[in-house]
Amino acid sequence: MTDAELRRLSRLRKTGDRGRFTTSTVLAKRAIAAELGINPRCVELDRRCEHCSADHGRPRVPGSGLHLSIAHASDVVGVAITRSGPIGLDVEPDAGDDLRDLAGQLLGDGERAATPVDVLRYWVRKEAAVKATGDGIGIGLRDVVVSGPEERCKGSWLSGRSG
Repeated sequence: MTDAELRRLSRLRKTGDRGRFTTSTVLAKRAIAAELGINPRCVELDRRCEHCSADHGRPRVPGSGLHLSIAHASDVVGVAITRSGPIGLDVEPDAGDDLRDLAGQLLGDGERAATPVDVLRYWVRKEAAVKATGDGIGIGLRDVVVSGPEERCKGSWLSGRSG
């Protein structure tokens, strides 16, 4: 792990969070190395934020032509890489009825969630979309337009966003 990764790891208080961060970093480096035909130890992930340069940004592999997204929650870790363009990946545990409280902050005009699972599907799709764009959830997820919970996931776009 790089010095920046070790600093980030040291800030994580929970053992599970440290394990997920380590696992996702190793998995990402192995996937990237396999795609590039290099040793995983030679892969350096750049996690600097595009806005403030802190190490909480979308992970990148400069000069590789790869786009990357990493997600982890509960006992699930996921890594997605592509050469096609920005990609977003999100995983979340099913939190049951606690998700209903989130619906008011999450659902935009015309979006309806009949069950907690519907809310979870909206959340995962919206978070993946803002990861792909690099905007993050700070932009407000009510304005992020995605396919509905019963629709097949077909890509996501931010409303009012050009380009």
